[in-house]
Amino acid sequence: MLKIYRLFAVHTVYLPLISKELESFRQGWNNHKLSTENNRTPHQLWLNGILENIHSNSKPIENLQTTVQSRLDTQLRNYGLNLEDFQERLVVHGEIITPRHKEEITVSLTKYFSNEKKYLPFIPD
Repeated sequence: MLKIYRLFAVHTVYLPLISKELESFRQGWNNHKLSTENNRTPHQLWLNGILENIHSNSKPIENLQTTVQSRLDTQLRNYGLNLEDFQERLVVHGEIITPRHKEEITVSLTKYFSNEKKYLPFIPD
């Protein structure tokens, strides 16, 4: 019974330290430059491969896209949101422009430019 408590104590103390060191090693390895690959890192090579094959029918790429979409949907649902809340929106200078705002802006710009055309003949060159 005492061995179980000791094992639990060892896991509790050393497992986070080991995990932290392994993560540090992983980041260093993925970001070190490879002279045989024009000084690109393994992470850059991986991203390049993903981007080159993004429109292929490759199963790993499809799985990656599905995983990312699924994780995004899950995270949004955790906050009581869904992906449709963020579609059809445009961000201009930090403000969200919805389709309704786009219509209002279009009408305002159309009025402005049509008024400008009315007065252009009266402006001397």
